[in-house]
Amino acid sequence: RRAVALWPGSAVARNNLGAALLDLRRREEALAQFRAAHRLAEAAGDAGLRDAVARNIAAAGGAPEAPDASPAEDAPADDAPSEDAA
Repeated sequence: RRAVALWPGSAVARNNLGAALLDLRRREEALAQFRAAHRLAEAAGDAGLRDAVARNIAAAGGAPEAPDASPAEDAPADDAPSEDAA
């Protein structure tokens, strides 16, 4: 916990804390740390660490959070009249 307190943006520190929590059978807390580590590794572009954390998440019985799948703002609505219909 001290490493995470000192370096909250460290994917490695959060992954290590997750592993320690999992060893203590604190699964939900471990998964929260693993998911934070996964997001941080993804943001840093560290594919190797991201994949290692994903394996830890799977070993703990979880799944990484899905990326935000918000629709494109400029996509036309299905019921909008087409430009041809005049």
